[in-house]
Amino acid sequence: MLETTFNHFPHYFSFIIIESAATKLIYPAQISIGRLYGKVIDANSKQPLAYATVMILKKLPNNQDTLLAGSLTQDNGDFNISGLPMGPMTVLINYIGNKDIVKKVVISAPNNLEQDIGDVAMESNAQLLTTVEIKAEKVTTSLSLEKRVFNVDKSLTSAGGNAEDILKNVPSITIDSDGNAKLRDKSTTIYVDGKPSLMALNQIPSDQIESIEVISNPSAKYEAATTGGILNIVMKKNQKPGYNGMINLGIGNQDRYIGGLNLNANEGNWNVSGFYNFNTANVHTNGYLYRTNLFNDGNIINYFNQNSNLFFKNTFQTGRLNVDHALNIRNTISVNASFNTGLFNVPVVQNYNYESETRQKTEYGSRQTISENKFLRNSAEAQWKKMYAKKNKSLTTLANYAWGNGSNMANWNTTGFNMEGNMLPGYPELVDIYGENKSNQGVFQIDYINPINDSTKIELGARSFWSTRDQNYFYSPFDYVTNEYILDKEFSQDTRIIERINAAYVTYSGQMKQRIGFQAGLRFEQSSMSGTTRLEGASDFGYAYPKGNIKDLLRSLFPAIYFIKKDRFFN
Repeated sequence: MLETTFNHFPHYFSFIIIESAATKLIYPAQISIGRLYGKVIDANSKQPLAYATVMILKKLPNNQDTLLAGSLTQDNGDFNISGLPMGPMTVLINYIGNKDIVKKVVISAPNNLEQDIGDVAMESNAQLLTTVEIKAEKVTTSLSLEKRVFNVDKSLTSAGGNAEDILKNVPSITIDSDGNAKLRDKSTTIYVDGKPSLMALNQIPSDQIESIEVISNPSAKYEAATTGGILNIVMKKNQKPGYNGMINLGIGNQDRYIGGLNLNANEGNWNVSGFYNFNTANVHTNGYLYRTNLFNDGNIINYFNQNSNLFFKNTFQTGRLNVDHALNIRNTISVNASFNTGLFNVPVVQNYNYESETRQKTEYGSRQTISENKFLRNSAEAQWKKMYAKKNKSLTTLANYAWGNGSNMANWNTTGFNMEGNMLPGYPELVDIYGENKSNQGVFQIDYINPINDSTKIELGARSFWSTRDQNYFYSPFDYVTNEYILDKEFSQDTRIIERINAAYVTYSGQMKQRIGFQAGLRFEQSSMSGTTRLEGASDFGYAYPKGNIKDLLRSLFPAIYFIKKDRFFN
C-alpha cells in the first residue's frame, strides 16, 4: 500500500511518503496544533470581562518562562488561542484591579489537543491559583457502564475491506454466512454514528471507521427493540488544525484495488473536511455441499453432491463532506452529506449429481446464475452542540435524513440429465428474477447531559424516527407451454412499509462503593407500523402502540437498570 500524507500548520509544512503496511508519521518535536479557550468573568457580578490579558507561558531548560502566545478577551469575555505546541504550559490571566490567575495545563495527543478552561472568575481581593493537568492516551479498548469501545482506525488487518471484516475481529461478535452480525449469538441492531442506517455492513468501507461500540446493555436512551444489543459504527471525522490531507492507494491479489483521498481545512471558526474512497475486487470462491437423504427409519434414500464456483465482482464508492462552524467557544453547528454506491455482480456455476443408496450415479446437471445488484445510499445531517463551562455538560440537537435505492437482477439456467446424457423432462429450468427497493428515513433527536459530580450524571432526551420502505421481488419461471416467463406470485413480493417511533427517556448513573457502577433509566415509547402488499390477494397489516388506554400506556414505559463491577485496572 502507498500512502501520501501532507500537513500544513501555521508554523510547519511537511510532505511524507509511507511505503509499508505499518504507518509511520514523522513530526517535529514542537508541532503546534494545540488550542486553549475559555471565558473570563467577574467573580461577584458574573459579567464577562472584556480586554483581559491572556498569556501562554512555557518554561525553558534554564527554568525561565518564555511567552508562547497571547490574546485579549472579546466583549463577551471569550478567548481562543491556537497554534500551541505539545507539553506543559502556564496560562496567566490579568486584568487591572484584579488578582492574576494562573492555570497549569498540558497539551497532549490525541485526546487533549483542545481544552476548555471554562469560566475563569477574577476577584479583586484574593489570588486564585488553580492547577489543572490532563493527560490521556488513546487505548485500543475502553470499558464503560453500558458499552465497550474498540478503536480500529489504526488497524491494518482489514485495510481495503468493509465493516464485516472489522467486526470479525471484535470479541463476542460473529458474522453469519449472510453477513448478519450477532452479539453473543443474538441478533443485534446496527447503528452508524448513533442512528439507524440504510447501509448494510458490506457497504461501509473499513478505512473510514474510527471505532466500534458494542452496547450489550442498551440503556433507556435506545429503542426498546434493541434488547439483543447494539453495534454502533463510529465513522472518522477529521478535525486537525491547519490544512492537511492523505492519499492512499493499494493493490492486492484477486484483482483488488483500493484508493482514497482525505482533505481537511481548519482555520479560525471553520472546519471543512471530506473524503472519497473506492474499493474494487474480483474474488473467486469455491464451495461444496455433500448431503445424505434419509427415510424416517434412518435408511438411505440417495446422496446429493454439489460443487460451486463463485465470482464476486464488487465495486464500492463512498464520499462525505462535513462542515463545522463554531459560533463561539461553546456552540458549534455542523452539517454533513454523504453518498455510498456500489455494484455486486456474482456469477455462479454449480455442478451437481445424485447417487443411489449404493453410490451409483443416477443423474447430473448444473446451474448457471448471472446476477447484477446495485445500490445507492445518501444522507444529509445538521447538528447543533452546546457545551457548558461545567465539565462534560452538554446539549445536542440533530436532524438526519437518509434516502436510497437498489436493484437486483438474476437469471437461472438449470440443466438435468440422466446417465445416458439425455435431458430430463422439464429441463432446462429457466428463471428470471427482478427486484428493487426504495428507502427513506428521518431522525430528529435532542440529548441533554448534566453531570452532578465526577461520578454521577443525569441524561434525558427525546427522539423521533420514521422510515418508508418500498420493496419488490418478482420471481418468473419460463413456461414452455406459452413460451414466456410467468410471474410466480407465491415466491414474489411487492410491499410498502411505513414505520414510526417516538420516544423520551431519562437515565441516572453513578458510582457506589467497591467500584460498583449503576445506571437506572425509564423510557416512554410510542410506535406504529403499517404495510401493504400489492400482489393478487393484496392486504394491509400493521400495528399502533399504545392505543390510548391506561394499561397500554403503562406498558409503553420501559424501565432499565444495570450494575457493573469494575476491576481496579479500569477507570
